[in-house]
Amino acid sequence: VRTNPDLSYLTAPVVVNEQMIGSTHAGTYYRLELPAGRHVIRGYASDNGVIRLDLQADRIYFVQHTVAGSYRVTNPESYFSVIDERRARAAMVGAERMG
Repeated sequence: VRTNPDLSYLTAPVVVNEQMIGSTHAGTYYRLELPAGRHVIRGYASDNGVIRLDLQADRIYFVQHTVAGSYRVTNPESYFSVIDERRARAAMVGAERMG
């Protein structure tokens, strides 16, 4: 989930396990179903943001995607963090589901 407002207006491509899933912008989220095990979510190309997750079966994980950048720094810089369900659902109110 990416909140609106966010630190930046820039769109930011996101990669999961070396596969491009799409781009986020403020006020959007993705819902992914992944098997248990280790997974990596990261920014694309020069975006060095990354989070590694060890997922357990039958659990739901919420990851917040925060992006920094501006008209002067046009390459997005991603920050990922696991957040609790209450905070994630509040962030998703009014957000657009992507993918």
